[in-house]
Amino acid sequence: MGDSSSPGSAASAEYLETFQSQLEDDTGIVAVAAVRALTAVLRLSQASTIMGINRELEEAQKVLIGVRQKLLQSGGGARTRTPIPLECACELFRRYVTRTSLEIPDMEQCKTILIERGEQFAQKALQSRHTISVLGQQFIRDGMKVFTIGKSRTVLDVLCEVQRRNRRFEVIVPETRPDELGYQMAEELVALNIPVKIIHDFAVASIMEDVDLVLVGAEGVLENGGIINLVGTYSTALVAQAMKKPFYVAAESYKFSRKWPLSQQEAAYPSRDAEKFRPLRDVRPASLGRYNSCSVRWKGFCVTRTVCYVM
Repeated sequence: MGDSSSPGSAASAEYLETFQSQLEDDTGIVAVAAVRALTAVLRLSQASTIMGINRELEEAQKVLIGVRQKLLQSGGGARTRTPIPLECACELFRRYVTRTSLEIPDMEQCKTILIERGEQFAQKALQSRHTISVLGQQFIRDGMKVFTIGKSRTVLDVLCEVQRRNRRFEVIVPETRPDELGYQMAEELVALNIPVKIIHDFAVASIMEDVDLVLVGAEGVLENGGIINLVGTYSTALVAQAMKKPFYVAAESYKFSRKWPLSQQEAAYPSRDAEKFRPLRDVRPASLGRYNSCSVRWKGFCVTRTVCYVM
Protein backbone atom coordinates (compact mmCIF):
# COMPACT_ATOMS: atom_id res chain seq x y z
CA MET A 1 0.00 0.00 0.00
CA GLY A 2 1.36 3.39 -0.95
CA ASP A 3 1.22 6.73 0.82
CA SER A 4 0.23 10.20 -0.29
CA SER A 5 3.54 11.97 0.24
CA SER A 6 4.98 14.05 -2.57
CA PRO A 7 7.83 16.55 -2.72
CA GLY A 8 6.78 19.97 -1.52
CA SER A 9 7.70 23.31 -3.04
CA ALA A 10 10.67 23.79 -0.71
CA ALA A 11 12.00 20.32 -1.53
CA SER A 12 11.41 20.91 -5.23
CA ALA A 13 13.36 24.14 -5.08
CA GLU A 14 16.25 22.36 -3.36
CA TYR A 15 16.63 19.48 -5.83
CA LEU A 16 16.13 21.84 -8.78
CA GLU A 17 18.92 24.02 -7.42
CA THR A 18 21.09 20.90 -7.19
CA PHE A 19 20.25 20.00 -10.80
CA GLN A 20 20.95 23.46 -12.22
CA SER A 21 24.17 23.94 -10.26
CA GLN A 22 25.47 20.59 -11.53
CA LEU A 23 24.64 21.52 -15.13
CA GLU A 24 26.67 24.71 -14.71
CA ASP A 25 29.59 22.76 -13.28
CA ASP A 26 32.70 22.23 -15.39
CA THR A 27 31.74 18.63 -16.12
CA GLY A 28 28.29 19.51 -17.44
CA ILE A 29 27.24 15.85 -17.54
CA VAL A 30 23.46 15.87 -17.48
CA ALA A 31 23.23 12.32 -16.09
CA VAL A 32 25.33 13.31 -13.06
CA ALA A 33 23.15 16.37 -12.50
CA ALA A 34 19.99 14.25 -12.72
CA VAL A 35 21.23 11.54 -10.37
CA ARG A 36 22.41 14.04 -7.77
CA ALA A 37 19.07 15.84 -7.99
CA LEU A 38 17.18 12.56 -7.50
CA THR A 39 19.51 11.67 -4.63
CA ALA A 40 18.53 14.99 -3.06
CA VAL A 41 14.88 13.95 -3.47
CA LEU A 42 15.64 10.79 -1.48
CA ARG A 43 17.33 12.74 1.28
CA LEU A 44 14.31 15.05 1.56
CA SER A 45 11.72 12.29 1.20
CA GLN A 46 9.16 11.74 3.95
CA ALA A 47 7.68 8.69 2.22
CA SER A 48 7.18 5.59 4.36
CA THR A 49 6.82 3.09 1.50
CA ILE A 50 8.63 2.16 -1.67
CA MET A 51 5.56 3.15 -3.66
CA GLY A 52 5.74 6.60 -2.11
CA ILE A 53 9.42 6.96 -2.98
CA ASN A 54 8.74 5.82 -6.52
CA ARG A 55 6.00 8.41 -6.84
CA GLU A 56 8.27 11.19 -5.61
CA LEU A 57 11.07 10.17 -7.97
CA GLU A 58 8.64 9.97 -10.89
CA GLU A 59 7.31 13.45 -10.19
CA ALA A 60 10.82 14.81 -9.80
CA GLN A 61 11.85 13.18 -13.07
CA LYS A 62 9.02 14.93 -14.91
CA VAL A 63 10.05 18.26 -13.40
CA LEU A 64 13.71 17.78 -14.36
CA ILE A 65 12.81 16.82 -17.93
CA GLY A 66 10.53 19.85 -18.17
CA VAL A 67 13.30 22.16 -16.97
CA ARG A 68 15.75 20.59 -19.40
CA GLN A 69 13.37 20.91 -22.35
CA LYS A 70 12.77 24.59 -21.59
CA LEU A 71 16.52 25.14 -21.53
CA LEU A 72 16.95 23.38 -24.86
CA GLN A 73 14.06 25.24 -26.49
CA SER A 74 15.39 28.59 -25.32
CA GLY A 75 18.72 28.02 -27.03
CA GLY A 76 21.17 28.64 -24.25
CA GLY A 77 24.09 27.14 -26.16
CA ALA A 78 22.50 23.71 -26.10
CA ARG A 79 19.87 23.87 -28.82
CA THR A 80 21.19 20.82 -30.66
CA ARG A 81 20.91 18.56 -27.63
CA THR A 82 17.95 16.45 -26.56
CA PRO A 83 16.58 15.25 -23.20
CA ILE A 84 17.31 11.59 -24.08
CA PRO A 85 20.40 11.16 -21.80
CA LEU A 86 18.48 12.75 -18.94
CA GLU A 87 15.51 10.41 -19.43
CA CYS A 88 17.83 7.38 -19.57
CA ALA A 89 19.67 8.33 -16.38
CA CYS A 90 16.44 8.97 -14.47
CA GLU A 91 14.92 5.66 -15.54
CA LEU A 92 18.10 3.80 -14.59
CA PHE A 93 18.17 5.45 -11.16
CA ARG A 94 14.53 4.60 -10.52
CA ARG A 95 15.21 0.94 -11.27
CA TYR A 96 17.53 0.95 -8.25
CA VAL A 97 14.47 1.54 -6.08
CA THR A 98 12.72 -1.63 -7.24
CA ARG A 99 15.84 -3.74 -6.79
CA THR A 100 16.54 -2.38 -3.32
CA SER A 101 12.95 -2.83 -2.17
CA LEU A 102 13.26 -6.57 -2.83
CA GLU A 103 16.51 -6.81 -0.86
CA ILE A 104 15.97 -4.54 2.16
CA PRO A 105 12.68 -4.63 4.13
CA ASP A 106 13.60 -1.74 6.48
CA MET A 107 12.58 1.60 4.94
CA GLU A 108 15.24 3.84 6.49
CA GLN A 109 18.00 1.39 5.65
CA CYS A 110 16.60 1.19 2.11
CA LYS A 111 16.79 4.99 1.74
CA THR A 112 20.36 5.02 3.05
CA ILE A 113 21.44 2.38 0.53
CA LEU A 114 19.67 4.22 -2.30
CA ILE A 115 21.49 7.46 -1.44
CA GLU A 116 24.82 5.62 -1.37
CA ARG A 117 24.10 4.02 -4.74
CA GLY A 118 23.16 7.38 -6.21
CA GLU A 119 26.46 8.88 -5.09
CA GLN A 120 28.39 5.88 -6.46
CA PHE A 121 26.53 6.16 -9.77
CA ALA A 122 27.41 9.86 -10.04
CA GLN A 123 31.09 9.11 -9.40
CA LYS A 124 31.13 6.36 -12.04
CA ALA A 125 29.47 8.70 -14.52
CA LEU A 126 32.14 11.34 -13.91
CA GLN A 127 34.87 8.77 -14.55
CA SER A 128 33.13 7.10 -17.50
CA ARG A 129 34.62 9.17 -20.31
CA HIS A 130 38.16 8.58 -19.13
CA THR A 131 37.48 4.84 -18.88
CA ILE A 132 35.96 4.78 -22.37
CA SER A 133 38.92 6.70 -23.78
CA VAL A 134 41.34 4.11 -22.40
CA LEU A 135 39.24 1.24 -23.72
CA GLY A 136 38.53 2.85 -27.10
CA GLN A 137 42.04 4.01 -27.98
CA GLN A 138 43.15 0.46 -28.80
CA PHE A 139 40.93 0.40 -31.91
CA ILE A 140 42.86 3.27 -33.52
CA ARG A 141 46.30 2.28 -34.77
CA ASP A 142 49.08 4.37 -36.22
CA GLY A 143 48.31 5.85 -39.64
CA MET A 144 44.55 5.29 -39.51
CA LYS A 145 41.81 7.56 -40.84
CA VAL A 146 38.89 7.88 -38.43
CA PHE A 147 35.43 9.06 -39.49
CA THR A 148 33.13 10.66 -36.92
CA ILE A 149 29.92 12.72 -36.89
CA GLY A 150 29.21 15.96 -35.06
CA LYS A 151 30.83 16.89 -31.77
CA SER A 152 30.84 14.11 -29.21
CA ARG A 153 32.80 14.78 -26.05
CA THR A 154 33.20 11.03 -25.52
CA VAL A 155 34.67 10.55 -29.00
CA LEU A 156 36.92 13.57 -28.48
CA ASP A 157 38.28 12.01 -25.29
CA VAL A 158 39.08 8.78 -27.16
CA LEU A 159 40.93 10.71 -29.86
CA CYS A 160 42.85 12.69 -27.25
CA GLU A 161 43.93 9.45 -25.59
CA VAL A 162 45.16 8.10 -28.93
CA GLN A 163 47.20 11.24 -29.51
CA ARG A 164 48.60 11.06 -25.99
CA ARG A 165 50.04 7.67 -26.95
CA ASN A 166 51.91 9.31 -29.84
CA ARG A 167 50.00 7.65 -32.66
CA ARG A 168 49.54 9.48 -35.94
CA PHE A 169 46.03 9.52 -37.35
CA GLU A 170 43.62 11.74 -39.24
CA VAL A 171 40.00 12.55 -38.47
CA ILE A 172 37.33 13.07 -41.12
CA VAL A 173 34.14 14.81 -40.07
CA PRO A 174 31.14 16.01 -42.12
CA GLU A 175 29.74 19.50 -41.60
CA THR A 176 26.76 18.01 -39.71
CA ARG A 177 24.13 20.53 -40.67
CA PRO A 178 21.86 22.25 -39.79
CA ASP A 179 23.97 23.20 -36.77
CA GLU A 180 27.44 22.66 -38.27
CA LEU A 181 28.70 20.65 -35.33
CA GLY A 182 31.39 19.23 -37.59
CA TYR A 183 33.07 22.64 -37.68
CA GLN A 184 32.97 22.82 -33.89
CA MET A 185 34.54 19.37 -33.63
CA ALA A 186 37.22 20.40 -36.15
CA GLU A 187 38.09 23.48 -34.07
CA GLU A 188 38.59 21.28 -31.00
CA LEU A 189 40.79 18.87 -32.95
CA VAL A 190 42.90 21.63 -34.51
CA ALA A 191 43.48 23.09 -31.04
CA LEU A 192 44.80 19.68 -30.02
CA ASN A 193 47.04 19.45 -33.12
CA ILE A 194 45.08 16.50 -34.50
CA PRO A 195 44.83 16.53 -38.32
CA VAL A 196 41.21 16.91 -39.46
CA LYS A 197 39.38 17.14 -42.77
CA ILE A 198 35.87 18.58 -43.09
CA ILE A 199 33.65 17.20 -45.86
CA HIS A 200 30.19 17.95 -47.18
CA ASP A 201 27.40 15.97 -45.53
CA PHE A 202 26.54 14.35 -48.87
CA ALA A 203 30.14 13.23 -49.48
CA VAL A 204 30.15 10.42 -46.91
CA ALA A 205 29.98 7.66 -49.52
CA SER A 206 32.72 9.30 -51.58
CA ILE A 207 35.20 9.41 -48.71
CA MET A 208 34.31 6.15 -46.95
CA GLU A 209 36.61 3.97 -49.08
CA ASP A 210 39.58 5.87 -47.61
CA VAL A 211 38.33 5.45 -44.02
CA ASP A 212 39.68 2.77 -41.66
CA LEU A 213 36.90 2.93 -39.07
CA VAL A 214 33.86 4.94 -37.99
CA LEU A 215 33.64 6.15 -34.38
CA VAL A 216 30.51 7.97 -33.21
CA GLY A 217 28.90 8.99 -29.94
CA ALA A 218 25.26 8.41 -29.02
CA GLU A 219 22.38 10.24 -27.41
CA GLY A 220 20.94 6.88 -26.40
CA VAL A 221 21.58 3.16 -26.86
CA LEU A 222 18.36 1.22 -27.33
CA GLU A 223 17.63 -2.10 -25.65
CA ASN A 224 17.66 -3.90 -29.00
CA GLY A 225 21.11 -2.51 -29.86
CA GLY A 226 20.04 0.43 -32.01
CA ILE A 227 21.38 3.93 -31.30
CA ILE A 228 19.87 7.40 -31.38
CA ASN A 229 22.36 9.99 -32.53
CA LEU A 230 22.83 13.01 -34.80
CA VAL A 231 21.05 12.89 -38.12
CA GLY A 232 23.32 11.23 -40.67
CA THR A 233 24.42 8.43 -38.34
CA TYR A 234 22.02 5.96 -39.98
CA SER A 235 23.15 6.77 -43.52
CA THR A 236 26.79 6.64 -42.43
CA ALA A 237 26.22 3.19 -40.91
CA LEU A 238 24.64 2.02 -44.18
CA VAL A 239 27.64 3.22 -46.18
CA ALA A 240 30.08 1.71 -43.68
CA GLN A 241 28.31 -1.63 -43.88
CA ALA A 242 28.32 -1.57 -47.69
CA MET A 243 32.07 -0.89 -47.72
CA LYS A 244 32.82 -3.31 -44.85
CA LYS A 245 34.17 -0.66 -42.50
CA PRO A 246 34.02 -1.25 -38.72
CA PHE A 247 31.51 0.95 -36.90
CA TYR A 248 32.07 1.73 -33.21
CA VAL A 249 29.83 3.58 -30.76
CA ALA A 250 31.40 5.27 -27.72
CA ALA A 251 28.62 5.73 -25.17
CA GLU A 252 28.34 5.78 -21.41
CA SER A 253 26.28 3.00 -19.83
CA TYR A 254 23.87 5.55 -18.35
CA LYS A 255 22.71 6.27 -21.91
CA PHE A 256 21.30 2.77 -22.29
CA SER A 257 17.56 3.15 -22.76
CA ARG A 258 14.46 0.98 -22.95
CA LYS A 259 12.99 3.31 -25.55
CA TRP A 260 11.81 1.72 -28.80
CA PRO A 261 11.15 4.44 -31.41
CA LEU A 262 8.69 3.04 -33.93
CA SER A 263 9.90 5.27 -36.75
CA GLN A 264 12.66 7.70 -37.69
CA GLN A 265 10.22 10.59 -37.22
CA GLU A 266 9.57 9.57 -33.61
CA ALA A 267 13.24 10.03 -32.73
CA ALA A 268 13.90 13.02 -35.01
CA TYR A 269 13.54 15.90 -32.50
CA PRO A 270 13.01 18.30 -35.45
CA SER A 271 14.23 21.86 -35.23
CA ARG A 272 11.64 24.57 -34.81
CA ASP A 273 11.19 25.62 -38.42
CA ALA A 274 7.65 26.30 -39.61
CA GLU A 275 8.54 25.87 -43.29
CA LYS A 276 10.93 22.90 -43.29
CA PHE A 277 11.21 19.58 -41.48
CA ARG A 278 14.78 19.42 -40.25
CA PRO A 279 15.41 16.35 -38.13
CA LEU A 280 18.27 16.62 -35.67
CA ARG A 281 18.44 12.91 -34.80
CA ASP A 282 17.96 9.54 -36.45
CA VAL A 283 18.05 5.91 -35.36
CA ARG A 284 20.66 3.45 -36.54
CA PRO A 285 18.64 0.23 -36.24
CA ALA A 286 19.97 -2.84 -34.49
CA SER A 287 19.87 -4.85 -37.71
CA LEU A 288 22.91 -2.97 -39.04
CA GLY A 289 24.84 -3.78 -35.91
CA ARG A 290 24.76 -7.50 -36.64
CA TYR A 291 27.56 -6.97 -39.12
CA ASN A 292 29.84 -4.18 -38.10
CA SER A 293 29.01 -2.60 -34.75
CA CYS A 294 30.50 -2.62 -31.28
CA SER A 295 29.69 -0.36 -28.32
CA VAL A 296 32.41 0.90 -26.00
CA ARG A 297 31.04 1.67 -22.53
CA TRP A 298 32.54 2.25 -19.10
CA LYS A 299 32.35 -1.46 -18.17
CA GLY A 300 33.92 -2.71 -21.40
CA PHE A 301 32.80 -3.67 -24.88
CA CYS A 302 29.54 -5.18 -26.06
CA VAL A 303 28.32 -6.09 -29.53
CA THR A 304 24.83 -5.13 -30.66
CA ARG A 305 23.18 -8.45 -29.96
CA THR A 306 24.28 -8.40 -26.30
CA VAL A 307 22.99 -4.93 -25.35
CA CYS A 308 19.73 -6.32 -23.95
CA TYR A 309 21.70 -8.57 -21.58
CA VAL A 310 23.69 -5.73 -20.00
CA MET A 311 20.73 -3.46 -19.34
